[in-house]
Amino acid sequence: ARQFDQIPPFPPDTPLVPLPKVSLPELQGKGKVEARRLFEACREWGFFLLDLKNSHEGEILLQDAEKMFLLTAETFALDQSILDIYAYKPPHDLTGYKQKGKLKTDDGKTDCMELYTINQDDMLGNCP
Repeated sequence: ARQFDQIPPFPPDTPLVPLPKVSLPELQGKGKVEARRLFEACREWGFFLLDLKNSHEGEILLQDAEKMFLLTAETFALDQSILDIYAYKPPHDLTGYKQKGKLKTDDGKTDCMELYTINQDDMLGNCP
């Protein structure tokens, strides 16, 4: 995936959590050892890394993620006047575009996060 290749590695002095890795193809093949590993990871950590390699469905998911990265770049490259048409309206509606500096952080400073939120029903085509 092109976009994933552009992400720099963590700095060497950054502490990393040793999350368990679970293989999607092993789970798809009903591997009992992998199913146990998944159960233990959820029980102990509440998290796990899902290895999508060597799985048709995993490759499709990675391709879809790549498309989302590209769509995100295209969206944020739009003129500000266009993005403002779709601005979110808290607290009534948190979907849509949020410009940097619209929220305050815990220490009272403005945030530096730009985002565009799409709700699940819109993503799945459940809205008219």
